[in-house]
Amino acid sequence: MESIIQRLDIRRQLIALTFPIFIETLLIMLAGFVDVFMLSRVSDSAVAAVGLANQVLMLVYMVFMIGVMGVTVVCSQYIGAKDEHGFVKTISAAVAYNIFVGIVTGIFFTFFTPELIVFLDTRAELVDNATVYFEIAGGFSILVCMNMTYSGIMRSCNLARYPMYVSVVANILNIFGNYVLIFGKFGFPELGVQGAAISTVFSRVVACSLLFYAIKRQKVRDSIFRNMFPFPMDKLRKIMKIGLPGAGEMFSYSLSQTVIVYLVNKLGTEALAARTYLVNIITFIFLFSLSLGQASAIIVGQLAGRKRKDAALKLGSFSLKIAVSVSVALSFCLALAGGRVIPLLTDNANIIALCLTILWIDVVLEVGRAVNILGGRMLSAVGNPEFAFVVGVIVMWGVATLGAYVFGLYLGLMLKLFFMIWQENFMLDIIYKRKSIRQFSPRIVTDEIIEKIIRAGMQAPSSGNSQPWEFVVIRNRNTLQKITEFHSYSQCLKMVNAAVVVCANLSREIFKGFWVQDCSACVQNMLLAVESMKGEDDLELGSVWLGIYPVAERVSGLRELLSLPEDVVPFAVLPVGYKGEKKNSTDNFKPERIHLEKW
Repeated sequence: MESIIQRLDIRRQLIALTFPIFIETLLIMLAGFVDVFMLSRVSDSAVAAVGLANQVLMLVYMVFMIGVMGVTVVCSQYIGAKDEHGFVKTISAAVAYNIFVGIVTGIFFTFFTPELIVFLDTRAELVDNATVYFEIAGGFSILVCMNMTYSGIMRSCNLARYPMYVSVVANILNIFGNYVLIFGKFGFPELGVQGAAISTVFSRVVACSLLFYAIKRQKVRDSIFRNMFPFPMDKLRKIMKIGLPGAGEMFSYSLSQTVIVYLVNKLGTEALAARTYLVNIITFIFLFSLSLGQASAIIVGQLAGRKRKDAALKLGSFSLKIAVSVSVALSFCLALAGGRVIPLLTDNANIIALCLTILWIDVVLEVGRAVNILGGRMLSAVGNPEFAFVVGVIVMWGVATLGAYVFGLYLGLMLKLFFMIWQENFMLDIIYKRKSIRQFSPRIVTDEIIEKIIRAGMQAPSSGNSQPWEFVVIRNRNTLQKITEFHSYSQCLKMVNAAVVVCANLSREIFKGFWVQDCSACVQNMLLAVESMKGEDDLELGSVWLGIYPVAERVSGLRELLSLPEDVVPFAVLPVGYKGEKKNSTDNFKPERIHLEKW
């Protein structure tokens, strides 16, 4: 009975510790997501630049994790053993180490960012924004270092709620700062990516100050800095013994991801932007596993300090089952909702399609991710992180990175080339087989199909990019019938339930008279779009170019029928329907009509 009560107490402690860690981590990740969401209002290239910079910065932050992971586990063990002196000395060693590392990394990003940009072979359109973000956010990376250290110390003391409170404050400041500085509100200049970086740094300054105050007030009565002298080298060695393999695994992962980003960068800005969106979204999926892993590691470390390894093993098994179940459920829900979530971030159809596919793949990946996070954290907590490090390095580089090169870059570029060849042949086939259709079946053409056809027309080139076209969609059968009264070649309008009138708005003209060419290109685009499309039951669509301009009777008749303004000229009518006749394509190529250099 007593063992059952103790087990329940440990599980309650786990839940009580997991919740504030979850909220804190959620808020930290939400800050990054808010940056991406707000910058997506600026451009996809701004998102891609910040995504590239953050991937490299995350690699640097993994160096900080050596001290953070070590101090969290060692402090948990000293708390379990009730050794206050060892606890304070460990904190002092960790703070000293991370101050030194933070200063060195800040100097690097302040003075060597241009060289780093060249080394990363950054795409030209990303260079300026990536440079600014590196110099500001990276230059003040010591703030991240100290925030991570102070949060780890508070968590090891079962005081995870204080970092959570601080994250709430920092997030509010970051969101407000982003709004003000990215978009130039309340009299501030519109700084874009630079504004996002400045806002991030300011919120980190506030967070660092609040966390240091909380440690001094709640747990550490002795001076952290005074206990650095003489320097507690034995405590630093103990931190390194735990932190190096644990953080080394994370460092290896982050480095492999940086290489993968380099490979994705080769595939184009769309691929890089898609990865940036997905990383920020999927991060919320494994957030619970990450939080549960951190809480489990702290309690397992305390149990190890009390020599209760059986209890630690049972707790680890319980945590692993929960992490896998929750992660898979969340990833499945996100994949279902992806069609609504991704379009909130971008309107680029290629990026949206790529993201939706990968979200479904991630449902399977979350099982392995949860096991990796929980297993690695708890092995470190009991002083045996080497196994997780070795396995992690082998899989990260031998499977993930090599696979990204083989399947993503090499085969990806081959598939891209194949698609381009296929696309070229597909378009030529559409052009060669297009025929004017004047017989139609009575099936109804949907509004969605009509919109796609008009969208294709709007993609046509125009003189001075004037885009003078206007469109009138007609479905009323009486109106379609009346057109046939003044256009003797338009009898096919009696068979369709939809037609599109292409008009020219002369008020949009930039180069006088060129609207005829512009609208001709528009109509040709629409005809090719109709030829390429299939409607319900995979049936083929058809259309025909019914000329209106320049025949005066047709122009005046259609203008009166549709109540067109004086500066709008009806140019052509395109009936749209399901083919009621089959016409074989003919080869109209006549080489004798080709003249080289002169007639």
